[in-house]
Amino acid sequence: MIPAGAARRRPTAHPSNIKTVIIPIDMNKKTTGIFLLLISAAIYGLFGVFSRNVNMFGSFSQGWVRYSIILSVIVLMIIIGKLKWKKIEKRDVKWFLAWILPASFQPILTFIAFNHLPLGLTYFLIYSTMIIGGIISGKIFFSEKFNGVKFYL
Repeated sequence: MIPAGAARRRPTAHPSNIKTVIIPIDMNKKTTGIFLLLISAAIYGLFGVFSRNVNMFGSFSQGWVRYSIILSVIVLMIIIGKLKWKKIEKRDVKWFLAWILPASFQPILTFIAFNHLPLGLTYFLIYSTMIIGGIISGKIFFSEKFNGVKFYL
């Protein structure tokens, strides 16, 4: 057994590489979650900068690449057997379409916005519309009651 607080060594992904990576054992899920959240926020924060620098590609290129990677991973998981196909019930088709259709246009519209508006304004509009959309969705789908506490906290 390894004592608490100690670190164990794991080889890196490539077998011929003799270097090792030190992974602390006492790193709990909360710390890992915070770290991964900060990394994903940084990557998301760089989305506008990257979109400006790759404007030689069309508006649809980023979406095609993104969804092609997702489709490849899903197909691979189905082939390996870790993912089982489940039939969508007829009553749920409208909800899948309500989610898939707007989600298909979101990367395209975001890419166009980053290339035609200032980055700060674009991020502000994306954030504020997500918040307003969440409030409206809560009212429509869950009959959410609004009060001063919900608006100011």
